[in-house]
Amino acid sequence: MEKPNPHTPLKNTINFFLAGKKRIGILTNYRSGSTSFNKTVHNAANVDGRILYEIFNVPNTNKFTHGMEKLHMPPNKAKTGARHPHKWVFKLMPDHIDYDMEKMDLIIDRCDAFVYLIREDFKAQAESWNCWIEAMDHTHHYGKLKEYHIRPTQEKTDERTDQLINNYEFLKECFAKHPGLIFKYENVFHNVHRPYDRTYTYQTEVTYKNYDVLSGFDMNYYTHIPQIENDTNS
Repeated sequence: MEKPNPHTPLKNTINFFLAGKKRIGILTNYRSGSTSFNKTVHNAANVDGRILYEIFNVPNTNKFTHGMEKLHMPPNKAKTGARHPHKWVFKLMPDHIDYDMEKMDLIIDRCDAFVYLIREDFKAQAESWNCWIEAMDHTHHYGKLKEYHIRPTQEKTDERTDQLINNYEFLKECFAKHPGLIFKYENVFHNVHRPYDRTYTYQTEVTYKNYDVLSGFDMNYYTHIPQIENDTNS
């Protein structure tokens, strides 16, 4: 696979790979920096359309139908002044579509580019996901430092860890069928990561399962980005 200059910043690397693509899907997992990455792809690839985020995970809807309708939105249903309704970037976690490959095929068929965002440090990802849920505060990001005293059980910790593992297993299954560019959290956000202004203090003792994220991906599709210009969250 052709590679950009190894000293190319993130936004230029994305533009190198995705220039001209106007319907971009991102398959990822929780706590991977996906929200910031979604914005970065939209801006760097010069997609003059919509940033859709998790359109297949909207509560109180038939999630798959709702998501597909967003991808098929005709111009007369777009809000006045909205960006081009047939151009977009969105992100998707496999459990949003219940690990259904037939649904995944239909989604990918709507994209002219489909990429994967992964996080190699699985323990950090699992711990971040567990703490995020336990804190029950999804609004505070930056500002005053907030401390959260959390009491996760081992059962809940394993359940949430398995959720991440199941998502990664589907990512790998999808990659085998639909190979695409792989962006890695640690490389994408190296040296610019600004953690949320929140700390966690465990009131219980739990352990986290090990999992090899990289196994099963063809790293010839891995995008090398040693210099970064964008900030993100964990």
